[in-house]
Amino acid sequence: MVNRMLYTCLQFHLVSTDLLSVRGHEEHGPKEYTLEHLLEDKHYFIMSPKDVVVGKPRDEDDHIEWLLQHEQFETALEQAGREGRDLKRFSQLGIGRQYLNHLLAAGEYDAAGKLCTSILGKNWRLWQEEVFKFAQLKQLKAIAPYLPCDLEHKLEPAIYEMVLHDFLK
Repeated sequence: MVNRMLYTCLQFHLVSTDLLSVRGHEEHGPKEYTLEHLLEDKHYFIMSPKDVVVGKPRDEDDHIEWLLQHEQFETALEQAGREGRDLKRFSQLGIGRQYLNHLLAAGEYDAAGKLCTSILGKNWRLWQEEVFKFAQLKQLKAIAPYLPCDLEHKLEPAIYEMVLHDFLK
């Protein structure tokens, strides 16, 4: 009997663990806790005499949030590209702009300049905002090679003049 039980236990593996903070847990025994669930909402409730803990399945937004908290911006961008339709709290543009701000704060100006082309696309207003950030950091040379130059998606002439003036200095 013990061997069979050990065999069936070995077929399972731990996927995740979390610590649950339940008020008054030291005062209560196992018989005073109950587990309830709502199948349609996929919610689970751990109930004690002094507290209720709600558990629910993770979604793509939760995963993106975790990646951003752990500064895994590239993975978060890739995930948002694949799961964009399922995201409710995040967008590829929002994640990309967070990544740009992170790179600028870390002093990785060339990487930030290169990232602008894929994140900002043809949105001239966002381009202008980012160019001004680079200007404040005195790093216009880092973004200059990536500025949009085609006739359809040109920025304001003042932006190009500002960059040229920086090169002339």
